[in-house]
Amino acid sequence: MAKKRIYEVAKELDIENKIVVKKAQDLGFDVKSHMSSLDDKQVSKLVDSLKSTNTTPSTEKDSKNSSRKEKSKIKVSVGAIRRRDNKNEHDNRHGNNKHRNNNFKKQQNNRRENEDKKTTSAKPAARDLLNKFKKKQRAEASELNAQTEASRRKWHQEQNPQRSKVKKVENTRKPKEEKLEGAAAVKARVQASQKPVGPKIIKPSPARNKAKIVEAYYKTPSTTDYNGVYRGCYIDFEAKETKNKTGFPKMMIHDHQIEHLEKVKLHKGIGFFIIRFSYYHQTFLVDAPLLIEKYHQTTKSFIPYKWFLENGQLIKEGLRPRLAYLKEVDAKYFKED
Repeated sequence: MAKKRIYEVAKELDIENKIVVKKAQDLGFDVKSHMSSLDDKQVSKLVDSLKSTNTTPSTEKDSKNSSRKEKSKIKVSVGAIRRRDNKNEHDNRHGNNKHRNNNFKKQQNNRRENEDKKTTSAKPAARDLLNKFKKKQRAEASELNAQTEASRRKWHQEQNPQRSKVKKVENTRKPKEEKLEGAAAVKARVQASQKPVGPKIIKPSPARNKAKIVEAYYKTPSTTDYNGVYRGCYIDFEAKETKNKTGFPKMMIHDHQIEHLEKVKLHKGIGFFIIRFSYYHQTFLVDAPLLIEKYHQTTKSFIPYKWFLENGQLIKEGLRPRLAYLKEVDAKYFKED
């Protein structure tokens, strides 16, 4: 005997599988799902019972479809309709306001253009009058200043007649130029040479009442770093440091320093350089005339390190003092003592 599955019966009757399964179970058939199979007798019995039922499947389907349609209907509240109406009204008003603003701006621009046209014709005449008035005012001011100056001079002459005569005589006399020679001429040139101008303040202290200078530098080039008197002799020297291995750069020695140390030598003072090579941790004392001579002779941009080893005096380093350079000064410049 051929067997039929429940889903095939449901398909023929156009009924849902669940209803057919439930009906078969009610009839006492061994059915668990829509894939269970029935013989012909069971199928005919199941079909008759489904047809004899009061509620037909088509009516159930229609009722379900109608309930779904009712559920799918969109509910619109009165408040939402009112809000939409208000929004439309607001948009209309805003659009009208924009239109009004544009019209108002156009009217303003037209008024300004009309006012400019009216005033352009009157501007040249007003400018001419203003220029004439200014010229007249300047002329009157210059005349008034000349009159006040003349009256002031006249009053001073009346008050001090003798003093004005002495001034005229002094102006007519010319000082005689004295010709100097030799050491006197050099002395005069040294005295006439410019002295370094005082420091220019860069960062003044916030507390201005204390008058504390935080940072400053000289407006014009100074002389050297150190000067003073040692054992009755004037001493003047410049201290430099370099990280270069091969030599000491010439650019670190400035023209005004060379000129100053040459003047020190001319006046029988002691002048020298203290040069430190930080790479070798060595510091040399070199006589100023000797280093200046080498400075002018070398065509390279630096003075070799070997030259300092040969011509300089190595300064010993210690704790106190850190550099005992005065011992080297004694050995070089005060041998007889």
